[in-house]
Amino acid sequence: MTTSGPEAEPAGSPSARAPGPDSRKNGVWRRLSTSFVAHFERHRRRGAQAFFWWITAESMAVSAVLALGFRALISEPAPAWASSSRPSLFAQLVLLAPVVETLLFQILPVGLARWARAGFRGQLLAAWLPFACFHFFNGIVSGIAAGVGGGFYLGFAYAHWRERGFGTAVGLTMLSHAVHNAFVFAGGMLSGAL
Repeated sequence: MTTSGPEAEPAGSPSARAPGPDSRKNGVWRRLSTSFVAHFERHRRRGAQAFFWWITAESMAVSAVLALGFRALISEPAPAWASSSRPSLFAQLVLLAPVVETLLFQILPVGLARWARAGFRGQLLAAWLPFACFHFFNGIVSGIAAGVGGGFYLGFAYAHWRERGFGTAVGLTMLSHAVHNAFVFAGGMLSGAL
């Protein structure tokens, strides 16, 4: 038995052997999660204007990749609201949804999480999960792209800026949501889906 200290393992014990495939997977997962957290910590150091543009652009890119990828895999009918007139659809997506959804899926859940003394990650989850679940009512692709993808960014934006003030959190989140939905509307118009 080889020892190099009081807690040393015998030479043939599992922890003394070379790393196996499971430990390599854990190492990759650890590096990915560390990179993910570091990426969003960089966003948290940005000022409001830079934060807004970075988060809005990144959210749209992530949602677009998710939507295109899953739309290629899953064929589903357009949601009922997509048959509305274009002016009505624009008003619903760009003007109404950001206000109502910020109230229901960011202000209220994060407020409850803050009341329960949840940390930043708890507040993010409190905002993200109901937003994602709600968007699955429009279909799987919408649930994944808008709910999971876009909802994460909106929850992140609101929870982050809520630490600094209510007005900035509400304004930045609503505006980011409205810009995102305006691009979705324009994309739908250009593609002929609307």
